[in-house]
Amino acid sequence: MEATFERATTADTQASRSLEDVLKDVPHSPILIRNILGIYSSGNTNPSVCDGVPQSPGITGDKLQNNCDLNLTDIYPAVKDSVAQAISGKEDEAASFGTAFLVCDDKCYYVTNDHVSNNHDQVGIVDVDGKTVNYGKVVARDPQLDLVLIEPPAGSNVREPVKVGDAPKVGDSLFTVGHPLASPDDVITTGKVSKLGTTLDVKDPANGTVQHYKDLISSGVNVYPGNSGGPQFNDKGQVVGIEVVATRGGSVSIPIQHAMDMIKKAEGK
Repeated sequence: MEATFERATTADTQASRSLEDVLKDVPHSPILIRNILGIYSSGNTNPSVCDGVPQSPGITGDKLQNNCDLNLTDIYPAVKDSVAQAISGKEDEAASFGTAFLVCDDKCYYVTNDHVSNNHDQVGIVDVDGKTVNYGKVVARDPQLDLVLIEPPAGSNVREPVKVGDAPKVGDSLFTVGHPLASPDDVITTGKVSKLGTTLDVKDPANGTVQHYKDLISSGVNVYPGNSGGPQFNDKGQVVGIEVVATRGGSVSIPIQHAMDMIKKAEGK
């Protein structure tokens, strides 16, 4: 069945908010996040071993450690300005947290999961200053693919667009950059592709609906709530997937080409 492509409706513009205000009810202290995720300050000395332990220099204050055949100390600085924390919800309701990244064709859009948008017509994108949440309009959504495109918020500092890579192969090393557990700091996890073309049914415990995913990339990259919508990079720092669901063995991601096809439809191509 062909995926449904919907153009978003016009919505009232939500004013910018401070990230501190949005996070005031979230236990997001660096110490707590570090303890929950097991982020380490000293770890595996063998960069070819995928130990799956998250890293974040913003939380630990330490230099990233290369891992899983990935030279993170060189690759991460080149991609970090493309990734943003994504926040949906209005001032009078609890926020929903995820991750987004900037992709450009003729125009530029932030990409994240539809479930991160939580059916809102706007999604907050944390500015490069790390302090301000600016709200961008959802210009297109595909519930079947679980993707939305967000217009860069007016008045915000536009981030660097990602570079798009080719489809990965089984055994390729990958890493993701995201904001698990509402962390305002980047968190990096690594792993290798284990399977391509994965199908998965995920039941929403709140309403009993089932999301049918197909053509997914399975990998050993560990993710957590808040990683949804984040980019999955290859060893060249190119995006190949979009994180969507954690699994017992790691996670599954949506091939980046699906987002590129959405962008071309949004541009009328």
